[in-house]
Amino acid sequence: MKTTAMSYRKLIKAIEENLALLESQFEVNVPDPSWVNEAIDITKDLIKRVDSKKSLDNSQLQDEFYMDKCFSSVSQLYELNSILYYINLLDRGGLHILLRKLKVVFMAPLLMSNENENTNEGRNTLFELRLFIRLNKNGYNAKLSSDHPDIIVIVNGREYAIECKRIFKPETLVINVNAAINQLLKYSLRRENRTGIVAISITRFFHSGDKFLEAETEEAAKARINHEMKILLESHKQELFTLFPFEIPALILDFSDRGSIKKPYTFNFLDIVETANGRLSKFGQVMTDFTNLAQ
Repeated sequence: MKTTAMSYRKLIKAIEENLALLESQFEVNVPDPSWVNEAIDITKDLIKRVDSKKSLDNSQLQDEFYMDKCFSSVSQLYELNSILYYINLLDRGGLHILLRKLKVVFMAPLLMSNENENTNEGRNTLFELRLFIRLNKNGYNAKLSSDHPDIIVIVNGREYAIECKRIFKPETLVINVNAAINQLLKYSLRRENRTGIVAISITRFFHSGDKFLEAETEEAAKARINHEMKILLESHKQELFTLFPFEIPALILDFSDRGSIKKPYTFNFLDIVETANGRLSKFGQVMTDFTNLAQ
């Protein structure tokens, strides 16, 4: 438990330093109220309780969602901090777009289970930024777009347009994939030699935010999610893949969720799937270009 408290302290120190830089250098403040401030307060309280071996207060014990808030606070602060860490590496154009998108992220509810169709844009944007940062961390020349597509990546002189969607409930999987395809075709693939990729966050396909991924090791968690992803694809294969044209040869599936290995932190797994379903495809080119991204 001391190791847990120490990791929480490092997280809080890093997030507060990065938020201070965000305010001083870019004049962007976390609004009040925001899930960010609530998450910081909850995590600081956890540190005190671990240090003093103190149990929860009555008000916390009576809050049936309090442990969900603890898990969500830590995991989402880790995700936000990973984005803030890379701000100074962006060019002026990318920085302007990212700062605007961060303001949307700040307005999300703390709990995923409290989202509705009017308040889920914050986590949708968090997914987009998380994928953008992951691309850059893995050495790709990725750029945020102010409109469509969400992300543009140039690899070996080839240009990829990525449209990101996050499903709100299981029955919206095909709807969201179709919307992303239509946006790519309408706005992004008119440009010659540009290839489209649809990226879907599938966490809410499995639950609405009231659960966590339990596994004894990270490898066990990865195997479990890979298994669930295969079941998901097989059950929707015919309906999904008939939607994809030749210009969009790949589908990214992203799973990011809370885990329970000693401490509540985020599992993040990604898979790149061919969409041609036996037809002629440029998927081999995609996999060659995105070898560093796929797990």
